[in-house]
Amino acid sequence: MALTYKNRFYNEKCFSQSPQSCSDQGWSLSPPTENLCSEHNELKKLFCRTDQQIICLLCSMEQHKGHDTVSSAAERAQRQAQLETKRALLLQKLQHKETEQERLRQEEQDISRSAQTALQRSGDSFREMVLLLEKRCSEVEQQIRSEEQIQLRQVQELQDQLQRDVTELKRSLSELDTLSLTADHNEFLLLCPSLSTDSEKTESRTQTRPRRDFEDLTRAVSALRDQLQLSSREIMFDPEPRSREDFLRYARDITLDPNTAHNKVSLSDGNTRATRTRKGQNYHYHRDRFVRCAQVLSTEGLTGRCYWEVEWSGIELVDIAVSYRDIERDENFDESGFGNNDQSWALRCKKNSLRSHFPRIGVYLDHSAGALSFYSVKDKTMSLLHRVQTTFTQPLFYLINDYNNVLWIIFSSE
Repeated sequence: MALTYKNRFYNEKCFSQSPQSCSDQGWSLSPPTENLCSEHNELKKLFCRTDQQIICLLCSMEQHKGHDTVSSAAERAQRQAQLETKRALLLQKLQHKETEQERLRQEEQDISRSAQTALQRSGDSFREMVLLLEKRCSEVEQQIRSEEQIQLRQVQELQDQLQRDVTELKRSLSELDTLSLTADHNEFLLLCPSLSTDSEKTESRTQTRPRRDFEDLTRAVSALRDQLQLSSREIMFDPEPRSREDFLRYARDITLDPNTAHNKVSLSDGNTRATRTRKGQNYHYHRDRFVRCAQVLSTEGLTGRCYWEVEWSGIELVDIAVSYRDIERDENFDESGFGNNDQSWALRCKKNSLRSHFPRIGVYLDHSAGALSFYSVKDKTMSLLHRVQTTFTQPLFYLINDYNNVLWIIFSSE
């Protein structure tokens, strides 16, 4: 077996012996055949960069004459440096991948922990609802039984009274029969008034009370059942949309309310386009009209899940926002400006910032979840710009605010 040490080759059995002793035993010290040029039988000490081959000195003067050649050691040194650079890059990528792996492991744990918490809380809530319904069911049954006993007791009392009345009426009939057979006229006249009075008393005692049925209670329980069925459908898990196709499932057609438009905001295209003008519009007075800020509000109130898109151009500054219907409209800018109060939420877009990169903005509202998100939209790609997490207590209305001569175009499901 040949051993190598700094480009020198040794036979294993004579590693510690002198060259003479190796020669005496019939062994010779020679380089491996792959390091010898097959054509010139010379040691390959050069590298041809032109042909990417290891060659001998004679090859460099013949077949590889004029080529870019260097010593094998020089080429090795250069490539060794390249390997170090490549190794550093690979190490950097490895660290990045390992960091990403750790992040995904953490995300996996968070998802499992969140799901377990949701299972526990939802299970507890359903058990509480079951206990509450069982309690309410027991109360309703007790109420029905109690009302049943009250009404049965009333009926029994009326039956007893009627039985007494029947007995008394039979007795009165017997007396009348006896009276009718009385021969003495005076005796007959004396007995007649008392019989008439007894008959009237009996008649007054036989009046019955109106009976109450259980239909009202049955309807109330049925209404509760329907409400529970509706609520159970609403709590079914519906993941938040991710792609533009997902968002467009919740697209809403939105129009602008001319009764809210500032007098320097002109509406067109079926009240879906708003333009800031220098000259005031001939709008009639309306109590919902914005007075101080060049703003306009949508006609439709937004609840549930809604999505729409806004395209803007030729602008210095614009606010894309949502607000409650009763936002201030008076001269006070601090209170009526979008985002300047607790009744509105706005994304402010400036020229040479958002405009140059994101000419179209997507707005996604999940009213019940209290989530409002603004996205940049380019073809089918969407990137989150800003997200608001809060609690909405009223329906929201889309609104826009302009600070310069500007055109807004509203897209919903285009």
